[in-house]
Amino acid sequence: MDESYGGKVQKYELELRLGLFLNGCSPGGGASNMWTHLLDGSLDLSIMMTTVSTLLSFATVPLWVLTLGPVILASGNFVIPFGDIIITVVSLIFPCVVGIALQYFFPKVIPYCKKVLSPFSIFILVFIFTVGVYAYRYTFSIITWKSILAGLLLPLLGYILGLILAGIFRQSWKKCIAISIETGVQNTTIAVIILNVAIPPPVSNIATGEYIQ
Repeated sequence: MDESYGGKVQKYELELRLGLFLNGCSPGGGASNMWTHLLDGSLDLSIMMTTVSTLLSFATVPLWVLTLGPVILASGNFVIPFGDIIITVVSLIFPCVVGIALQYFFPKVIPYCKKVLSPFSIFILVFIFTVGVYAYRYTFSIITWKSILAGLLLPLLGYILGLILAGIFRQSWKKCIAISIETGVQNTTIAVIILNVAIPPPVSNIATGEYIQ
């Protein structure tokens, strides 16, 4: 790695903040549904929140990006990935439709589906934390303590805030779990696509953690 690489990271600190900003603007991610199920939260509420936040993101993501995005990085030609958002919505709604159809037409199959759900969720999460981390292992070369702290605080504050607000509104514990997780987990794919389109490489790669010397 180039010895001046640390200086490059320092130089692109503004873009790193933009990446964090866009990640926070993104709607809820599908992984929240798996975590909610594994932690015995309200899966119905989790799926509904993910679907609603994704649908609303057609308006909310452009709103945040067009109002605060240029303030953070004035030279960005921001393009909202509406196609990716549509795919996310379809990927959420289609399994729900299939599940409802199975429950209505083939109710005897549902107990077997429930038995498969937990192992499948665990497999997906393990896959993300193993293959996913290995595929992007080079990003550890540019991680600083500030990046680690910001990356940890963003979801952590979401979990805590969601849990507190759910408790204030006297939600059941299962719903508190779902709201907490849904608030802390974002669909980072949307943020990555916006960054790759809005600003040229290698700046966009650094902002998304994909740059390697």
